[in-house]
Amino acid sequence: MTDEEGKEHKTEVRVKWAFYDQSSSTIYFGEDHYWDIEELTSRKFAVYDRWGEYGEIHMFREYKELTSLK
Repeated sequence: MTDEEGKEHKTEVRVKWAFYDQSSSTIYFGEDHYWDIEELTSRKFAVYDRWGEYGEIHMFREYKELTSLK
């Protein structure tokens, strides 16, 4: 991540994951944590970071977008 001042911050995350559906549009991390993929190109990776199942009263979704520097 690059902050507003141009300083880079790097984070490495190692977790087990699997595609949740046959269309490969949702990544499952376990314990009700999912990424619903909205867009995946060579320049942009956009997901809804979701906790919980659709229809559950306590489900939470947050939009996240990652873009390449080049």
